[in-house]
Amino acid sequence: MARPKEFEREEVLERAIKVFADHGFEGTSTDALMHSMGISRQSLYDTFGDKRSLYLEALRYYSAKSVSDLIHNLHGGSSPLKGLEAALLTYAAKPTEEAPLGCLGIGAICEFGRSDKDVSLLTDMSGQTVVAAFRRLVADAKQAGETSQDIDVQTAAEFLLTTISGMQVAARGGATPESLQNIARMAIRSDKRDSGTGPGAAIAAACVTKIRRLLMTGIGQKSRKANMREQVSDVEKLIATNEIREVMARYARHADHKEFDDLARLFTPDGTFTPHKVDGTVWTHMEGRESIAKTITKSVGDAQVIHQFFSYETEVLSPTAARSVTAMADMVIRPENEPLPANEEMAFRTMRGYGHYHGDFVKVEGRWYIKALVQTRLKMDFTK
Repeated sequence: MARPKEFEREEVLERAIKVFADHGFEGTSTDALMHSMGISRQSLYDTFGDKRSLYLEALRYYSAKSVSDLIHNLHGGSSPLKGLEAALLTYAAKPTEEAPLGCLGIGAICEFGRSDKDVSLLTDMSGQTVVAAFRRLVADAKQAGETSQDIDVQTAAEFLLTTISGMQVAARGGATPESLQNIARMAIRSDKRDSGTGPGAAIAAACVTKIRRLLMTGIGQKSRKANMREQVSDVEKLIATNEIREVMARYARHADHKEFDDLARLFTPDGTFTPHKVDGTVWTHMEGRESIAKTITKSVGDAQVIHQFFSYETEVLSPTAARSVTAMADMVIRPENEPLPANEEMAFRTMRGYGHYHGDFVKVEGRWYIKALVQTRLKMDFTK
C-alpha cells in the first residue's frame, strides 16, 4: 500500500532542507533539489510551486520542528537548570552529519539578513518563541534558587539564544561534539549563581562577543548587500522602476507580435516562467530562454494573442535587484478554420484572462532582465 501523501511530503521536505542548508537558497539549483528529493521537475512545481515557495515551506517546516524539539528537551530535566543543560548538551551531542540540517535557520539569516520579509517573518517567529521558552526557564530557575537573584531574565534568555546560534555556526564550521559540549557547559555555568559582575559574567560576555563575530562573519557580504536598498536614492528608484516597466512593455509587444525568441531574451539565461491556473495549480513551468521560446511558440500556434497591462507595483531592493507585480488581461483568439487542440484544457476558440505577473528582476551590465516570472490568474473565460 502506498504511503500517505502527507508522509511523503514531509520526507521530501527534509531532503530539500539538507540541500538548502548546505548550499543556501541562491546556491541551490532546481536539478540539485530534484536529485535529492527524488521527484521530477513537474512534480516539484505541481506540489510546491517554484523554488522560493519550496524554500519558504522547508524553512517553515524546519523552524517548527526544531523549536518543538528544543522546547521538549528543555522540559527533560529534574529542575529548570537541568532541563537547560539537557537541551544544550543534546544539541551539542548531535552527530556531525546532522549539522547541515541544524543550520537552515541560521543560514537563512546569514544569506538574507533583513532583505526578505517572508524569510524574516519565519526566523523572527522562531527566535521569539525560543527566547520566550528560555525566559520562562530562567525565571523558574531563579525562583528555585538555581541562579543568582540579580540575573536579568531577558538578557539571560537572549544570551542562551545567541549561544545556540553560535553553536550552529561552529558546527557548520566543523566543530566537534566535544567542543560544542564545552560551549554548552560554559553557557550553563554562566547562568548559575553569578551576580553578573564576577568571572562568570566576564566569560559569558566574551562568549557572546565571539559568537556575534561568528554570526557576523556568516552574515557578512549578504547582509551588506541586503542593506544596499537603503543606499538607492529616490531618483535611482524612479529610473529603475521606469526601466522595469519598459521590460514588461516589451514583453507584451513581443508576445503580441509572436516574437518569442525576442521575448525569451528579456529573461536571464537561466530565467524561469511559471503560469498558473485559476485554482492556483501550476499550468506549466519553463526554465531557460530556449524552453520559454519553444513552449510559448507551441502553445500559441496560429492564434492571435493580445496583452494589456494596467498597473505596476515595483520594489527596488538594491541597485541590481527588484520585484514587480503587474496587473494584466490577455486574450487568445484561434482562427475559425483551425482544428481545436486535442488537449481538453487547450480546446477553446477564444480565451479572455485576467490576473497578475509577479516578477523578480536583476540588472546585468546596465540592463534589467527577468530572473523569474510567475503568472497568477483571477479569472479565465472560454468560448468553443
